[in-house]
Amino acid sequence: KGEDRYESRPLEGKEILILGGISTINQAMIELGVFLGAKEVYTTAVDKHVDFLREMGANVLDVSIGNWLPEVKGRMDIVVDSYCDDHYESPYKALNSNGKLICHGMQSLLNEEPGCITSLEEMWARTRSKYMSQTYAYDVYSYWEANLEESKADLAHLFQLLQKKAIQPVIADTVPLRKVPKAHSFLEAPRRIQGTFVCLPHSEG
Repeated sequence: KGEDRYESRPLEGKEILILGGISTINQAMIELGVFLGAKEVYTTAVDKHVDFLREMGANVLDVSIGNWLPEVKGRMDIVVDSYCDDHYESPYKALNSNGKLICHGMQSLLNEEPGCITSLEEMWARTRSKYMSQTYAYDVYSYWEANLEESKADLAHLFQLLQKKAIQPVIADTVPLRKVPKAHSFLEAPRRIQGTFVCLPHSEG
């Protein structure tokens, strides 16, 4: 907070786990985790994305809960889960006694066919996470609405880091404004993109 908000290294010495590292937002979190001094940034991925995520600085674990959980159980300072594979039960077990679980999505449920059971599962997962200790729900849109000026300052700071090449996100492609809906459909598809799309200025579209 305050003037030194961007001077501190809040993740220094901490171990963090970002489940599903190949999603666009999670790729960004991996890079920022490394930049902010995390002792270790773990993530999960299928084989074809392992080398890509390792180059970003992540320690990549297998996507199977039975494989990744024994590697990190009870050790993590921060776990970020955007998938909700088992209603946040496994990521919660990965926390140490002071750790924090950040829930910011339910991708595994959204990938299922919509219906009554899926809706009930979503409701159950959201309700359960509200009553789990050390657990926090994060939605970027709601946060921006509630903290607009701080969010604008955060975005400006990220652009400054980009200009200084302190962070160097991988660009999968650049698209004109008219093709943004198609780019979104790629980002939301089960098949994941290595890198992210950048929308060109309108005059170049």
